[in-house]
Amino acid sequence: MKKRLVPQLTIFIICMFTFACSETKIPDAMDHFKRGNQFFLGHSFGIAIDEYKSAIAIDPTQAVFFYNLGLTLYTVQRFTDAIEAYQTALEINPNLKESWYNLSLALYHVGKTDEATIAHETYLKFRRNDYKPKSQASSTN
Repeated sequence: MKKRLVPQLTIFIICMFTFACSETKIPDAMDHFKRGNQFFLGHSFGIAIDEYKSAIAIDPTQAVFFYNLGLTLYTVQRFTDAIEAYQTALEINPNLKESWYNLSLALYHVGKTDEATIAHETYLKFRRNDYKPKSQASSTN
């Protein structure tokens, strides 16, 4: 499962990186964020955590900084810390659906199954809103 998770996380981090580049106005924060992504992809998770925390210290308004911190903390099985990071990301941007999904996983790992279910149901609501049957998608083009 861990091998399957890392490629999915890698793709999402790259997508989130692209999104975040246009959002932050503080270049130093982006430099730390970029380095955090590089270290994450290189499996240097401790350094990645430090870089994400540095980015957050400079610009704590970016949900993606907290989200990527959460991903990294989750990867090293620091589930309680990951939960905190995901929750902060969601306070900044409650529409960050992937954070709802990953929050549900982290909550499950610490035995908070009721909260995990609520977070997962929230994620599913976002997924349903994104889904368009092919017949609808082709008729809107």
